[in-house]
Amino acid sequence: MAAARIVGALLAAGRGSRFGGNKLEAMIGDRMIGACAARALADCDLEWTVAICNADAPALDAALGSLGFSRIVNTTPEAGLSQSLRLAAQHAANCHADGLLVCLGDMPFVETCHLRQLVKAFESAGCGSVVASWADSHRTPPAIFPRSVFDTLMTLSGDRGAQALLKDAIPVSASAGSLADIDTRRDLETVLKPREPKPA
Repeated sequence: MAAARIVGALLAAGRGSRFGGNKLEAMIGDRMIGACAARALADCDLEWTVAICNADAPALDAALGSLGFSRIVNTTPEAGLSQSLRLAAQHAANCHADGLLVCLGDMPFVETCHLRQLVKAFESAGCGSVVASWADSHRTPPAIFPRSVFDTLMTLSGDRGAQALLKDAIPVSASAGSLADIDTRRDLETVLKPREPKPA
C-alpha cells in the first residue's frame, strides 16, 4: 500500500491568556515551546507541514519557517481552537490529502516516534479512520483525521476542538509525560523539573 499523503498541522494560534503572554515563544532550554512540537512534526517527513499561527509571534514564525512549515494566520484566535482546526482542515482539503495530523503547539515533549506510530496505525486502517493518542485513559491529540471528516472539521466552533470525533478513534498509546501541555507558568515550572526536550 502506498504511503498516506498527510498534512501535518501545528496549531499555534492560541492567545496564551492563562499563561499571561505568548506561551509558545517561552523557552524550554534553548528552544521555544512552539518549536519543540514543530521539530517533532517536521522530522516525520510528511507530504506537507503547516502551522496555524497568530499574527503576533515573529520569533516563532521565523523558527517555523526554518523548519519548512508553511504558515496560515488565524486572524480570529479568540474564536477558539476550532477556528484553527477549520483552517487546517481547509488546507488539507485543498491539498487533496488523505489525512490531517493535528499537533498542539503547547505540547513540547511530543515525540517523532509517537507521531510515526499514529501514521502507521492510520495507514493500517486504510486511511479511513480517526487515530488518536491514548494517555491517562483518554483519547487526545496528536490525532489524525481522514479526508472523510474534513467537512465536519470545517464546521466546528468553540474551544472544544474535535473531541466528539476522538470519541471512537483508534487509540495509540503514549506516555502521559510526552503529551504534557503548557497552559500556565506553573505548568512550565512543573515540566522543567523532571525533563527537558531532547537536543536537535
